Amino acid sequence: MDVDLIDFASNCVPPWSNYTLADRGKIFQFPVNLLSLVEDQLEVLDHRRFVESTFRHAYHLDSNLEDNNRSADSDSDVMSQTNSEPSSAGSTDGWAIAEPMSDDFSVEDDVDKDYMPSPEWISGWVDHWASYLLRSRLPESPEALAGLSPVPKILTAGHMDALKFASITWDEPRPFTDVAGRICGFFLGSPVQRTAWERTIIQASEDMYRAHASLSAADENVLRAGIAHSPSFGRPCNITIAEANKVTLAVLRHSKAIQDIISYQNAMLQAIAPRLWNLGRETADAICAHDSGLRTPFRIPGHHQHQPTVFAEVEYRFRIEDSMPRVRERAAGRVSGWNVLTSLGHYDSTEGLLILWESNNVLAFPPGSTVFLPTGVLTSSFTAVSETASQMLIVQSLSGELEHFVANGCQSESPVVPRFMSAALQRADFLERAEILLGKYPTIDEFDASW
Repeated sequence: MDVDLIDFASNCVPPWSNYTLADRGKIFQFPVNLLSLVEDQLEVLDHRRFVESTFRHAYHLDSNLEDNNRSADSDSDVMSQTNSEPSSAGSTDGWAIAEPMSDDFSVEDDVDKDYMPSPEWISGWVDHWASYLLRSRLPESPEALAGLSPVPKILTAGHMDALKFASITWDEPRPFTDVAGRICGFFLGSPVQRTAWERTIIQASEDMYRAHASLSAADENVLRAGIAHSPSFGRPCNITIAEANKVTLAVLRHSKAIQDIISYQNAMLQAIAPRLWNLGRETADAICAHDSGLRTPFRIPGHHQHQPTVFAEVEYRFRIEDSMPRVRERAAGRVSGWNVLTSLGHYDSTEGLLILWESNNVLAFPPGSTVFLPTGVLTSSFTAVSETASQMLIVQSLSGELEHFVANGCQSESPVVPRFMSAALQRADFLERAEILLGKYPTIDEFDASW
C-alpha cells in the first residue's frame, strides 16, 4: 500500500533565499549546451546499435535478445552494473577497452565461433562500448582514461586526480547551469535545520543498515519500488518485488527518517523547478488514471489516497559498486528524466565523490547531501569509499520514460509519427521534442528574479 508523506514542505526554506546577485560567482557552469549533449547521445546510440547488430549477425541471435537484455533498463539509473562471464572472445574485466576500435570493426573478425556468449555478456559489452564513446567526448580525460588498462569498475579519488578531474567542495546550495543559462542540476547540501537533519540522516542510515541485512539475498544491493516503464510489455508496470523483500520494503517506507528525506526531496523539486514538478505531477496523474493498478510508493499529504507523488519510483541503494558511466538505450535523451539523490552512511568526505563526467569535476558529497540532476542528459556516478566505510543512497526518479509514454497518448510510440519516417526526420522530430522539454528547466534568470 502507499505511504502518506508528512508535510515537510512547510519547514523548508528555499535554498537560494539568502542569495544576492553578488552570489552569481557561486554558480557552477557545465562547459556544455544541453541540447548539444542530446545530439551527441543520439550519435552514441547509433554506434551502440551498430555494435549490437554486428553481434547479432555474428552469432545469429534471435530477435528477443533486445527485450531480454533491457527488461531492467530505466532512466532512473544514475549508474548500473552488468554481470560478466569470462570468454575466449576477450577480457571482460571491468569491460576494459584500452583503445577505441575503428568504424569498420567487425565482431566476426575477432570472435571464437565455438563460443556462444551469453546475452548478459553481449549486453555488457555493448553497454561498455557505448560508455567508451561517451567518455571519448569528454575534454582532456580520454587519453588518461584509456591509459587505465583494464579500466576498474569502481574508481577512487586517486583515479580522478590522475584523470585531471577538478575537485569541488561546497557546504551550501549551488545551482549547476549549462552555457545557455539553463539550470541543469542543484546541489542542496543540508537543510537550514542542520541539527535536526543530521539526526534524520543518522536514523535513516541505521534503518538502511538493518534493511540491507534482512534482504533475501546477501548480494542484493538495490531495492526499488513504484512504477517503471517495461520495455518487454511496452507500457508502465509496478516494479516487481521479491516476496521475501516485501516486509523489508514496508519497513523502509514507514521509517519516519526516510519519510522526512522523501518529503524534503519532493518539496525542494517543487521550489527549484516548478515546471518540471508540474510535468511530473501531470505524468503521474495520467499514468495512474490510465491504469488504476499502478501505485506510486508515496502519496502527497492532504490528498486522496490515490493521489500520486511526482516521483513514480524510489530506489534504495545499499552499496555503490560501479563508477563507470553507462549509456542506456531508453534512458539517453529522455530530457524530462531527473533524479534526486540523498546520501546516507558513514564515510569520509574525501571519499564517495560525485563524478560529473561532462564537466571533468568531482563534487564532495558527504552523508546528508542532496543533489538534483537530469539523468537523461548528464552522466554521473560515484567514487569508492574505504572497506570500513559505507555509502548508501535514497534516489527518487522523475521518469522521462513515463513522460514519453504519456506524451504519446499512453502508448510506447506515437500514432501520429509515420512508421517509415526517415532516420533524418526522426532525429529532427526527437530534437524538436527535446528542445521543448529543455524549456521546462528553470533558468538562471528566473533565479535572479527570486534573489
